[in-house]
Amino acid sequence: MVAEGEGEPRSIGSYSIRLYGSANPDFPLDDFIAGVVVPRDGSVERLAKLGIEAIPVEEGASRFVELVTHDPGAREVIVTARLGSADTWQPVMPPLPRAHRFVDQIRTLEPGHELICRTKLDLERDAYVRDHVYEGSHLLPAVFGLEAMAEAVAHVTGRAELPFPLSIEDVELTRPLVVHPDRGLMIEIRAQVEKADAAASDGERVYAEIRCEQTGFEQTHFSARFHLRATSMRREQTVDISTSALPVRPKEHLYGSVLFQGPRFQRIDELKVLDSKSCIFMATQGPEDETWLLGDPYFRDALLQSLQLCVVPDQCLPVRIDRWEIVNPAQARRVSRVGKATIDAKEGDTYIGTVSSVSTDGELIESLSGYRARALLRRSDWPNAAQLALRGSVSVPDAVIEAVDTGATGQAHRVHTLQRYGYQNQDAFAFRFPLTAQDSQSATRSLYFTRFFKWMGQMREVCGLNTPGAYVKILDMLRSNEITSATNAFETTILGTPRCNDIIEGRLWVERASAVDCDAVCEWWAIPFAPNEGDPQLIAWSHMTISAVQVLRSGAVRGTKWPDFFFGFLELMGPRGSGVSRAPSNDYDYGACRFKEHHGPRATGVLLAEHVFDTSFEDGNVVGNVYFATYGAWQGRVRDRFFYELSPETFCGLPDAELICTNFRMTQLREAMPFDRVRVEMRLVALYERAADLSFHYFRVAPDGSETKLAVGEHTAAWATPIARNNAIVQNWPSNIMDALLNWMGERRPLAS
Repeated sequence: MVAEGEGEPRSIGSYSIRLYGSANPDFPLDDFIAGVVVPRDGSVERLAKLGIEAIPVEEGASRFVELVTHDPGAREVIVTARLGSADTWQPVMPPLPRAHRFVDQIRTLEPGHELICRTKLDLERDAYVRDHVYEGSHLLPAVFGLEAMAEAVAHVTGRAELPFPLSIEDVELTRPLVVHPDRGLMIEIRAQVEKADAAASDGERVYAEIRCEQTGFEQTHFSARFHLRATSMRREQTVDISTSALPVRPKEHLYGSVLFQGPRFQRIDELKVLDSKSCIFMATQGPEDETWLLGDPYFRDALLQSLQLCVVPDQCLPVRIDRWEIVNPAQARRVSRVGKATIDAKEGDTYIGTVSSVSTDGELIESLSGYRARALLRRSDWPNAAQLALRGSVSVPDAVIEAVDTGATGQAHRVHTLQRYGYQNQDAFAFRFPLTAQDSQSATRSLYFTRFFKWMGQMREVCGLNTPGAYVKILDMLRSNEITSATNAFETTILGTPRCNDIIEGRLWVERASAVDCDAVCEWWAIPFAPNEGDPQLIAWSHMTISAVQVLRSGAVRGTKWPDFFFGFLELMGPRGSGVSRAPSNDYDYGACRFKEHHGPRATGVLLAEHVFDTSFEDGNVVGNVYFATYGAWQGRVRDRFFYELSPETFCGLPDAELICTNFRMTQLREAMPFDRVRVEMRLVALYERAADLSFHYFRVAPDGSETKLAVGEHTAAWATPIARNNAIVQNWPSNIMDALLNWMGERRPLAS
């Protein structure tokens, strides 16, 4: 199709141009000249820095053949990739869409093809962010992210308005966009018109996404695909509306507790039906003296909120919507809409549902299908959906608490059952006890991490108090050498610090039970001593595995089966549904990594310290072996002594910051017995600007000097200031400690303490 050799290469700067004449009889040779620009070596990289990109070879060849063989309908045609801000390229720019808050600083605009623009969010210009604060973070609401992408889509396609009905597909809310209350947040919106199939006639599709400066504009936080001129939506939908409302007053009983959204977003006015499968509600749609391309975003957010009401006590955030259809976005006045949310399935920790809104006449207003909301936290102070519908309160109803009189008075000592509280609908055993002076052992007089070892041991022993006869039998079993229990593994994630006068409540349930072992999960809550001192706070989460063993005369143990009564007790406390408990994240920023041990089968870390402990009966328990909590105490002793000797002055008096433990795990391989000598090693696995990952190794030392490995442990220590009932403030290591650690790693030698 192309006549070869019609011209010779002509040098133009860094390029070569070869001219070809067309062999197509529809185009006279004199009228059609095609130029192929071939970049020289290195020029592509230099131009890319200016925002000018090269056309991929296959795409360029395809376009070339298409132009040669078909009439393009114009005398002059230029085919390019992105040209960036080239001074010689000035296409006609479309006017801004009617609403264009987010189309601000345009960096690239190829009309009909691509738009890249940036804008800075702040609490003054974007006041709605003030009413969207989750766990202390100001988040860009998903509905405003959708609006930002819609404005970019309108501008790149040259529209003042988007066509409705509108279908938005594959909405991904991968990462939150956190707006700093003082510094704001710079975001980047990208819109790319997708190449249409020649046979397609159902409208344009535009892919849009939002990035931000926090991730260097490299990662996608929100994304969606807009299908313009879609006409396949159903225009009516039937929702059976109850004439009576539930006794829930949303602004009093929902917002500020179950729903975190502030006044602008509080559009749910009334609940008609609420259970774990569905929610039918009335919500207000209408103007707020604001102009938005997609209509009322606050009403749209209420559609997202409704699914949360079905899944309490799980607290969720939306992560994806397969298809979001907007039929009638604009309203000249405030009107009441009927909404319905339905839970369709659950996959792991993600709920999948459908939400729709109709007018009182049955006309479809908006719908979401394939709406996925991920459970972030199980809120034990929330009721389930049915209880919320009946009581109109977010406190745990009396009906689900079975109190046991332990002979103590007040709330400081209380045993009770939380029915169907666990992740798999298990009944949870709850036990309250007061903090004492011995619990605040750290440098700043805050809670010391080893207390969780002791508390977990106490919880697993007293959990039989609510089952008649079980408690006495459990203690008798533990006292017996015939069948008792051994701790296989114990881990804890520490989320916060209680006040020194708080009450601690452990909430324990059995996650898995077999004839030979079981897993238990325990949440640790700080309960204010006085009712007016605030709300309960989750401060830690623990997981433990124990197994049935028999203690032999030699002190060794061997596996066996649980007694029938105890296995029945475990099954009674065990799962009643699907699902898996998941440790909450404490989300600390440990800073840049300064050192990390190479991975591999022999990678154990840099040896920092070791100590040999002589044990006695004081280290044991009723089973006769060394109590598992002793291993935690050894971690604390070796860790604290090592860091103290690096910088004694840092630990003097009542310092502002200290070593805190944010996560730990211990796995026992064998049992130790009283009067064993146990050597404990502490090794450095990774060092960060504000924390260190440590490993612990425990060995029994025989009289002849030979050693047997007993256990291993993992421990993350951070330098921080604990804040009562709040996240600790993690900060950089003191310079003398960091310098000493870096020097230590250079020498790679142990310190005996």
